[in-house]
Amino acid sequence: MDEQIATFTAFTSATPQQAQQYLSLTDGNVEQAVELFFNSPDLGNQPPAQPAPAAGRDDPITIDDDEDDVQMTGSSAPQGASFEDDEAMARRLQEEMYGSGGGGGGGGGRGDVDPETGVRAPMARTTETLVGPGSGDWRDDPEEMNAAIFEQMQRRRQGAAGSSRAGIFNQREAPSIWANENEDDPGRRAAMSRATGGASDTSSKSTLLAQLFQPPFDLISRLPFSEARDEGKEEQKWIMVNVQDPSIFDCQVLNRDIWKNAQIKETLQEHFIFLQYNKDDPRGREYIQYYFANQRDMEDYYPHIAIVDPRTGEQVKTWSGSPAPKAADFLMDLHEFLDRYSLS
Repeated sequence: MDEQIATFTAFTSATPQQAQQYLSLTDGNVEQAVELFFNSPDLGNQPPAQPAPAAGRDDPITIDDDEDDVQMTGSSAPQGASFEDDEAMARRLQEEMYGSGGGGGGGGGRGDVDPETGVRAPMARTTETLVGPGSGDWRDDPEEMNAAIFEQMQRRRQGAAGSSRAGIFNQREAPSIWANENEDDPGRRAAMSRATGGASDTSSKSTLLAQLFQPPFDLISRLPFSEARDEGKEEQKWIMVNVQDPSIFDCQVLNRDIWKNAQIKETLQEHFIFLQYNKDDPRGREYIQYYFANQRDMEDYYPHIAIVDPRTGEQVKTWSGSPAPKAADFLMDLHEFLDRYSLS
């Protein structure tokens, strides 16, 4: 808990007592505590609320379902609907994109909760053909079989992810988001609102958070991986790939601290073609299939950054796992790499 308190206070300039208060409300989740702090700053000045008795539950703060979240906060929140909305939003911010926790495909990934017993209904039974007709001669070609299996598994995952809403930690690129760097420009604010699904409009602090954690849309190439390699060979640029799991805070730290660093941006623009994918992004399927398939669902491998040689496809350098690199260390690594290797 000491490490979480230190991170919280460094980011918010709050007192350790306030940090402990907010972290207790979010089960020690730093990023959710920060969001809650900015949206409900008065909570840190109040004594911890005593949990109201609830049938079958000893601790009403430990909630793993959105429906339960609304019920519990509605019964014990000292500030009524406003507090309920803020805490519910904070708890959902990084869970909304993958509401089923990366679980199986098909409907009912989370299941419905019986309001009387608090028990989830069983997941719906599904029947699927893993590899069907038209998949090629996959029985004689292991690579073809693996590719077909990967494609269908991705479709299942994307089915669960596709219904998620945009948010502060799951921003979607809006067409005019970089048209005007003036943060007070109405067009830029409207683009930010579209990128976050309206989450940035809830308060000035939410707008600040959305700006802090915004992906580097101005750096990201829209090319598929194979075409990025072709362009890299032509322009003699390395390929840098960042695979993110939006539910892991260290991935968000990269957007906040690494990709916004002016010196790092300058180095990337001069020497690299930069690709960033969420782990369920269909655009990243080719890279994930060949370089990251075995680690894709393992939290210990996020955040993932790699440099790929565009000529050979070799993954020549990687940064993988927590903690996320510091900006100064990452910049030094980049310059040491460029001093050692050349595409010319």
